[in-house]
Amino acid sequence: MRRSSIVLLAIALAWGCGARTEVAKDKVLKQIDKMLGEVDVKRKEIELSVNGLKDGIEGMRKAKIKAQVKREQMDRQVGDIQQQITQVDDILKKLRPHLNATTPVEISGTTYSVQQINEAADKLLKERKMLSDNLDHLHQAQASLDNTASTLEKRQIECQERLKRLEVQLAEIDTKSVALKAMQEASASMGDGDKSLASNLDSLEHKVKDLFATVETELRSGDEKWNETVENKKIDSADSLIENMRKPADTATEIDKILGGAGTKK
Repeated sequence: MRRSSIVLLAIALAWGCGARTEVAKDKVLKQIDKMLGEVDVKRKEIELSVNGLKDGIEGMRKAKIKAQVKREQMDRQVGDIQQQITQVDDILKKLRPHLNATTPVEISGTTYSVQQINEAADKLLKERKMLSDNLDHLHQAQASLDNTASTLEKRQIECQERLKRLEVQLAEIDTKSVALKAMQEASASMGDGDKSLASNLDSLEHKVKDLFATVETELRSGDEKWNETVENKKIDSADSLIENMRKPADTATEIDKILGGAGTKK
């Protein structure tokens, strides 16, 4: 009787140990499943952010090139306008000595009436003011384009650095996922005395949480969305020239301002 009691006790203890082992396995597996789910979610968040950054960087690169091309086009426009202003000034220099004439005058072999001289001077002044206004607007547009290109360059570099950090974090997430799946397989054969697996899992969980904190900080530190339409509108508006013309109060005075008083000298 005594011997059979010992056998029954041994069977009961063995059954109890097996039950505790199964409970431990279930606990570990649930913990791993939960962490794997969180890892998958965080990985998707990083992946979306990486894709958004790549699209944004490409958009910035194109916008920067567009701004640079427009800047070069305006350089040619500036040169053309400056040349036209020089030509107008040369003609004004020839007309200025004759503005006070009371009789027809001869210029370069052609005779002009007093009215023709004054009308020509007024027309040239208006043309010069239009050219001067356009030149000012072009200079402002050039400065705006330079600033836009510089800003886009800076943002592009910042986004590229952020992209590198996210890609590193993405690789770390994948590494943690592999480790979790390995523990998932190992937990299926864990024994009653195998406490190292649970300890390692706790350590890994701590590392995963630290990584999640780093990832979340990076995801919130910047916005990968980039409004290409808005940036392009800024670039396009740079070459929108507005002509604000005013009629000179006195033709001779206006010409003297342009020529620096040289036109009054005969």
